[in-house]
Amino acid sequence: MSEKSKNIIDKLGKAEEEIEKTQKDLGEYQKTIADSGKGLNLTKKFLIEIEKVNEIPAPLEDALSIYSTDIYEWSAKLRSYIEDGTMGEMVGRIYGATGTAAVTGLSSTSFITAPVPESLIISYDNLESFIQHRSKRPQIYNELNDIDTNLATIYDKAWNSLNISSSDEGRDSLFSMREVVTRLYHHLSPDKKVKEFCDLNGIELEKNKNGEEVITRNIRTQYIASKIKDVEERAIFLNAELSYKYVDDLLNYAHAPQKLDFNRVERAIYQADDLILRTINHLSEILS
Repeated sequence: MSEKSKNIIDKLGKAEEEIEKTQKDLGEYQKTIADSGKGLNLTKKFLIEIEKVNEIPAPLEDALSIYSTDIYEWSAKLRSYIEDGTMGEMVGRIYGATGTAAVTGLSSTSFITAPVPESLIISYDNLESFIQHRSKRPQIYNELNDIDTNLATIYDKAWNSLNISSSDEGRDSLFSMREVVTRLYHHLSPDKKVKEFCDLNGIELEKNKNGEEVITRNIRTQYIASKIKDVEERAIFLNAELSYKYVDDLLNYAHAPQKLDFNRVERAIYQADDLILRTINHLSEILS
């Protein structure tokens, strides 16, 4: 590993430490800061894995050196900006630069010539997933906000809880994200229309112990899928729905006192986020 790469990784680590310290004192900007800290952590780990198999190319190393220096300096100074009115500007700089550093670091894989170990593949997947979901989050938030401001607030809370260290090990994020999906599905599949769909397709609804018809999640999923006309897009939605069941499985453990695996929780949140995105991409079609 070159001295410059060591310095990059060291600065990203120090910046991550500054972010973690600052995070405790922030209110309004807490989510953005936490998200930046996550990006720094994943980028740092990814570059460590890259250096095990291949030196970072000089042009990318030079760019990352600039990014890491800027992010570290801004992070170190951030606490002094909390009270003088310029904190928002500094938070925005760190947030943007963290994303740019993550994307720049990720591009170094195209220069790898040595065998790729599994640890690097995992680190790559984690960083890539972070970048993709972070870029789509504003779109999802805005779409949910148009449907119901409370829905957008709960969605925001799910990510905020995930990024901020707490004793609940992601339980709050899981429950919040499930509530978003449940409420979104109910919005997109009104009971009256779902029953008409069932009558038209010869689907018999289940009944509860009182003999009343019950519209299950599976029936709502069938109804929503039927509104997506493109066969390939419908398959993508159903695949996202199938992956989302992992969230329900994990929530069965969330009620228990045992410790949750945070990596599994994070993966579940990403899967739920993907399902929400796949669903809102067809809002007008589903609601027609």
